[in-house]
Amino acid sequence: MNISQSFPAPVGNSAILIVEDDVVNAKFTSMYLKHYYKVETALDGSTALALAQSKKYAVILMDINLGRGMNGLEVTREIRKLDGYDKIPIIGISAFSLTDELEKEIGECFYHYLPKPYSSSELLEIIRKIPT
Repeated sequence: MNISQSFPAPVGNSAILIVEDDVVNAKFTSMYLKHYYKVETALDGSTALALAQSKKYAVILMDINLGRGMNGLEVTREIRKLDGYDKIPIIGISAFSLTDELEKEIGECFYHYLPKPYSSSELLEIIRKIPT
């Protein structure tokens, strides 16, 4: 079996948006996914919002702790207000430990949460399980 058959493309073969302020992490995540999906990257929340306004993504990977400007929770809330984004799976990603309050917010905002560091197989498995 071809490995790409194990990880079908998201809804409608649309792209995945990676929102990650660390360039190295963004490149690694893109490398994980580019063999299976169309991938675009935003290094900050403002760029992510602009991209989401101009194009509909099937999945968004959102770093919760973006360095400058809005954090990932704020960006996610703004993206959810955009037409067609109320049900798009947004996967929260963070290297920081979670407080109870932050864990509750993440549960309300995100389809899934993935702690860093994660493996390519963990990431692909989460995406594969997204209902189409």
